[in-house]
Amino acid sequence: MPARTFLWCTGLRLSVALTLTAVPLAAQSYTPLGAGARLGVLPERTGRVSSSELAAAPRDGFSYFDPANRSIAHHDGTGRLIRRFLVEPRPDGRLAMIAHGWYGDVLWVHDPRAATLTMFEGATGERTATFDESRNNLVQVEALTPRGAAVLRGSFPSTRVVGRPPQYGFAVSPGLGLSPEKPAVLIPPDACEPIRRTGQVRDPWCPRSLGVVSPSGEWLATVRPAEGTTAGRDAVWVTFHSLRGDTIAVAKVEAPVQERPLPRGAAGDSVRHLPVATSAFATRDGTVWLVQEGGTVNRYIVVSTTGAVIGRYSTPATVRLVAGTGLRVLGLRTRPNGEVEIVQIGL
Repeated sequence: MPARTFLWCTGLRLSVALTLTAVPLAAQSYTPLGAGARLGVLPERTGRVSSSELAAAPRDGFSYFDPANRSIAHHDGTGRLIRRFLVEPRPDGRLAMIAHGWYGDVLWVHDPRAATLTMFEGATGERTATFDESRNNLVQVEALTPRGAAVLRGSFPSTRVVGRPPQYGFAVSPGLGLSPEKPAVLIPPDACEPIRRTGQVRDPWCPRSLGVVSPSGEWLATVRPAEGTTAGRDAVWVTFHSLRGDTIAVAKVEAPVQERPLPRGAAGDSVRHLPVATSAFATRDGTVWLVQEGGTVNRYIVVSTTGAVIGRYSTPATVRLVAGTGLRVLGLRTRPNGEVEIVQIGL
């Protein structure tokens, strides 16, 4: 079937060509990537850990939070430790589950509970600044923009309605003080029912809406389930946004239906369709990876900021890719004893 191209204008000096291509199922094959090369072990972690634990660093390096040494550990692309950045504990002496990332050669570290954002010089490890914003601890820093503002993710006061689950979105602070304004982009609502106490979805296989931010802080992307797909296929809409909320590109990404048998005695149907994307992450080279977990292997669909699907890959179910550094991707591999290894795979 030939591609169909549409052209529209956002009204803010931005026009985008959208190409929707129906790809035959036979062409939607996934290239196996293998288990990857071991770079090290994620300290004091067992089982499944959050993808935010690991960040891609400049020059094909990576970094992670090391609670035993109260630091962010920075390694090069071979796994060699370069430097530790010491992290201050909270006033009660505890260390939080913190988010971190890289703004050029500057490391930023965000403690959402303490509402502090700390900057370190990557070459020396020197702490250069700490920003305190105690008025809002319901947001998390996702990236810093080229102009030094913080891209925030969370539930914002302007979107909260009594009696309803919170709606999440992204906002850009006017500076490095974490004072969010009205969100520029909302993550589309879905039919997945959350548990209000924790915010977690009751059914982990429910097709959820997702949101990601480019590590460079230059664009956002949302992922939402598509309705009315053809037999044998599932699909999602991937929408790329500017930091102001303008639409950059939209892509309908299709994938063959993947089924997951449920345990014996489970309520409802004995087989469930896996969502096209159970999670997603953005890479430093400007792509979004849709991650599908839960089957015999993990599958990934790579979408560029033009809306084109540029790759489909798979890894063993024990390996979950979480970050990218150009032609390399980083993943977390769970060993039989529960230990979590950091692995690197070349594309």
